[in-house]
Amino acid sequence: MFIEQRGSLNKEYTVIVYSCLYFVTGLIIIVTDPEVILLFENSSKKHVNSSYFLLFLLTLLGSKYLIKMKTLYFILSYILLVIAFVLGIHKNETVYHHTITFCLLIVYIYFNSLEIKSAKEMYQVLLTEEASVVKTLQPNTPLEEILTEIHNGIDKIASISKNTPATVQKIHRRIVKLLQNIAAKMQSTNNLYMPRLELVTKNMDADDKIYIEQECFDNQQIPDKNPDIGIIERKVVEYGISELAGFLKGIGKEWNFNSFFVSGCCKTPATVIGKYAIKMYGLDEIFSISDSVLEVFLNDIENKYPDNPYHNSTHAADVMSSFAYFLTNSKLSDSMTSIEWLGGLVACLGHDVGHPGKNNRFLVMTNHKIAVTYNDISVLEMMHASIIFKVLSNNTMNIFASLQADKFIQVRKLIIDMILATDLSKHFDILSYMRTKYNETSDISVREIRGDLLRLCLKSADVGHAAKSIELHERWCFLIIEEFFAQGDLEKQKGLAVSMYCDRETTNIPKSQVGFIRNIVFSLFTTLNSILASDEIENACLNQLKQNERYWESLAKQRNLSTVQKASKAKNESSFFPLLKRMTIRKGSLPPLCSRKVTKEFNMND
Repeated sequence: MFIEQRGSLNKEYTVIVYSCLYFVTGLIIIVTDPEVILLFENSSKKHVNSSYFLLFLLTLLGSKYLIKMKTLYFILSYILLVIAFVLGIHKNETVYHHTITFCLLIVYIYFNSLEIKSAKEMYQVLLTEEASVVKTLQPNTPLEEILTEIHNGIDKIASISKNTPATVQKIHRRIVKLLQNIAAKMQSTNNLYMPRLELVTKNMDADDKIYIEQECFDNQQIPDKNPDIGIIERKVVEYGISELAGFLKGIGKEWNFNSFFVSGCCKTPATVIGKYAIKMYGLDEIFSISDSVLEVFLNDIENKYPDNPYHNSTHAADVMSSFAYFLTNSKLSDSMTSIEWLGGLVACLGHDVGHPGKNNRFLVMTNHKIAVTYNDISVLEMMHASIIFKVLSNNTMNIFASLQADKFIQVRKLIIDMILATDLSKHFDILSYMRTKYNETSDISVREIRGDLLRLCLKSADVGHAAKSIELHERWCFLIIEEFFAQGDLEKQKGLAVSMYCDRETTNIPKSQVGFIRNIVFSLFTTLNSILASDEIENACLNQLKQNERYWESLAKQRNLSTVQKASKAKNESSFFPLLKRMTIRKGSLPPLCSRKVTKEFNMND
């Protein structure tokens, strides 16, 4: 009989004991065979019983216990079988019977050895799994919990597989291998949501690949105690200038809100639009923000915006308007709290404050003091968030003064997270994370989920001009290109490699816009609306985005513009940048020009 308590023996001793017991048992079966006994007694008496039946049972048991000894099992079984055959054919009348039985047992032992091979592989899988489980016995993170569940599943499969046929065990082994590969990949990945450059740029042309690599991956290569107050109703804010007040009512309602119009009127678009929005949602009353504190805060933020072609206070105001549109025209409006509204608006207004008109890559490559201050990590975004809270540290400008400590920490985190999300080098990381984690059934009543969505909303609003009407989009496009070219000129002066789409001599403007819309903006908007499921966003934004892409494609094909000089020629001869032909844009019912004094005369309480 086989020993059952195998755990008390070491591996080598167990192998020897099992082998000896197996062989000795087989010999005993053979020598106790009546046919063999008659051989030694010289008797002619016939017996029906044969040792082959017992040898069959022995080889069956051997295949279950000698898992790690396939070759030894094979050799010992055949030795026993040969001995039984030789001793059993001493009489001519039994030769045929013994030969047939002998052949059948040979075949049986061969297939049993194959089963042992399969069992041995499963055994090795279990040994490997046993070693890896030690690492996740006490899960401390969600990833470790998932790995533990995978290991537990493998254990269950192994326990079920022990007494199953070889074909079933083969299927089990494939499942176990698959689970092990999944666990290994999860353990070896630093960030499950981090995209791979070669996959992201797989179907892009050469220029777009370089741009995406520089802008979106370059930084990876270069060194509640108190409940929130609920949603507030929109209020109509009356202004001294009724024409402007009527125009501002479009904030949050009209996707193609024209921030250039406000900028042309009062020269302080961020202050005017920001103040109107905060009062429209009643946030000044909820958080006890006086007009003087709000005015000083917004003015200080606006004054810290340099006079860049694109990254200026008009852009900040436009982003805030687009952000408000996303919120008010989606299911987010039903779950947003007042503190999220205020924090979101402030993040929009200050998301590019202090921007020098150069991108992160340039600042890092030139060892700029901003890059040195923020250790080459999201340097501009870090600076923008820091400036906002430096302004708020002044009591005369602190619009969050009424908040308790825990609420201030909450809104500070929200603002920082939203602004850091605008770093283009994190673009594909964030998209991968949002696509993997959320869909239209996600519960946006959970604050953490809303926080992630607000990050995505600001990201979308930041590049939202690409989904505006062609007139607005073209004007914004011209401004950002001018800023790019200024950086390219400076890079040439410093002897640096000119960043992609920053060379005014070679940049194909329509082609660059097609790539930007197709590779950056469209995926961002589709991801956002796959969660918000807003018909308004689909119709106003995504449809216009497709139209704008076709517009640039047609220009690229018709004009074949390869340089900015060709673009300028086309601008004068055709519809390329049609807005640049006009010094002003339509001002609605407002007079054609407004004095800067309008700002001083502008009274929010009138």
